[in-house]
Amino acid sequence: MIRTNMNTTTTVDFGSYVSLQEAADLILATPTIRYCLEGEPGIGKSSIMELLRKKLGDAYSYCYFDCAQKDLGDIAMPWVDHNAGITRYFPNAILALHLNKPVVIMLDEFGKAPAPVQNMLHPMLNEGRLGDVMLHPETIVFLTGNLGSDGVGDLLRAHSRNRITTLTIRKPSAEEWINWGIDHGIAEELLAFSHQ
Repeated sequence: MIRTNMNTTTTVDFGSYVSLQEAADLILATPTIRYCLEGEPGIGKSSIMELLRKKLGDAYSYCYFDCAQKDLGDIAMPWVDHNAGITRYFPNAILALHLNKPVVIMLDEFGKAPAPVQNMLHPMLNEGRLGDVMLHPETIVFLTGNLGSDGVGDLLRAHSRNRITTLTIRKPSAEEWINWGIDHGIAEELLAFSHQ
């Protein structure tokens, strides 16, 4: 299900939720759209970064940003430019904006972040900037979070939803999980149990 929110809310139902791989493919196919990947806890939403890294390689830098654990100083710090008589923001190095190449930025648990953190990150979603620092034009930004119905504290306010397109991620199938497990050294007995 994709909910595209601009001035009104439109729901497009494809008949099922998308898989992790389908979400990664959609992000790659439409990199300027800011997606929020919502799904149940523990289904592997954070692994989307690994899927994107496999496709994009070293042409991009990668930033996993756990919004629920951050404060304003973890995003950027004010600096007084005495010569110009203004204050500027210096982004935190974790965001990799200083490397002069595109970045894949995963704003994990965005809906659990304190309101000031969400507000400071909003310009990344539709204006392509953080403070007065412009993102590389090929930078990819996406959000992740749990479903509101899961009751684990995710809250996207209306002005956040207006900046994003929501993708609801389904649980992986047994076959998808087994393939992941093979790549990640999961014990053969567990893979066989999952197959059964």
